[in-house]
This record gives sequence, C-alpha cells and structure tokens, in this order.
Amino acid sequence: MRRAGWLLCALCAWASVSQAAPTKAQVRALTAFFAQGVVRAGARAELIAVEQWPKTHAPLRWRLPQGRGLPRRLVLVAEDAQGRRWHVPVRVRWIAKAVVAAHALPAQVRLTRADLAVGNADVTGLHGWVRDPAEVVGARLLRPVAQGAALDLRWLVRPPAVRRGEVVRVVAEIGALRVETLGKALASARPGEAVPVRNLASGRRIEAVAVARGLVRVPLGGAQ
Repeated sequence: MRRAGWLLCALCAWASVSQAAPTKAQVRALTAFFAQGVVRAGARAELIAVEQWPKTHAPLRWRLPQGRGLPRRLVLVAEDAQGRRWHVPVRVRWIAKAVVAAHALPAQVRLTRADLAVGNADVTGLHGWVRDPAEVVGARLLRPVAQGAALDLRWLVRPPAVRRGEVVRVVAEIGALRVETLGKALASARPGEAVPVRNLASGRRIEAVAVARGLVRVPLGGAQ
C-alpha cells in the first residue's frame, strides 16, 4: 500500500511538468495495471515515469503490446470506452530473481560459488541473466560487476561442463523416478548444450543435455 501511494504521488508530480495532465482515475488505473503484474521473460516491470499522458480525461484501460527484450522505455496502449487508443511512452525497470555478485567482482576473475548470491535484481537491458549459480561457477568474467548487480551471460566465458572422452554421470527423471548411470561423453558441451553420450552399461548412444561439471540429463525419448 505504501509503495502504491508513493507511485501515485510520483505519477502526479511527473504529470505536473508534462504536456497533458492525467486525472486521478487515470493514474490509479495505471498504478493498478502495474500492481497486477507486467511480466516479460520472467521479469516484472516497475514503473518509473510516464513520458507523455494521453490528451483525454476519459477513463483508460492499459495493456502492454507484445515485444522482446527488457528495455528501459516501453510504449503502452491506453484505450477508452469508445475504443480510442493512445500509444503512451513510459520508463520502467525490470526486476527478476537472478544470480548477482556477492561482492564487487573485477574483470578476468574466475567465479567461485562464494562470489555469487541469488536475489531480486534489476535485469533491465540484460539479454540472458543467470538464474542458477551452478551455470557459471568456473566461468571467467569479462568485465567488472558491482556488488548486488545481476550477471549477464554475455559477460562470461564458460568452460565446458563435459569434455569429449570423459566419463560423466547420466541422469534421467520421469516424475518422481530418478535413474542414474555412467556414460562417456562423445563431444564437449557447455551447460544447456546438447551432447551425445555412450552408456557404459548398455553401449547405447544417448542424446543428453549438459547440466553441470561432469553431469548430463537425458530428456524423455533421448535414448537410441
């Protein structure tokens, strides 16, 4: 409630210097729209400011058009009861649960688990923020990152999770059933990449996905 009140005051203050001043009902409707959740790619938008309000005093409904990425500037669509529409530019930040720097990290450091934490962070403008610390332990950082800032996969050079010719753990899960065996990697792969594996027990070739160092997972139907 306190946050909604702050946002309402901020919107009214911004309107005082814009070319079109909104009604209180329009401000409340936009505040409620963001409170309900403006979500894209797993991140939630928080409104910073409206750049230009529609030149109308009619009650408005709001929606976010389809789009890609997490930009700082969005164009919302406002519509009144008669079907008239306005494209309204706003500034936002995007918040998501992400892996962040546990302390200030210099460039070229090789990440350890102690360098990483998980929490809600600003992921505005990021193209592939990290969701699981296991994805990047051992990776080399290409640029400095401030404490508490989310990590972007573009800033990391990740070593292979599995290397060609090494023995790896092969895990298959069906519901609550988990089966684990050993296999030989037939190629190198980074986390999330497909990798063929030879089952050491049966000799069969398995199509798996690299998960972490020395670990692969078999999707349903992956065995051949």
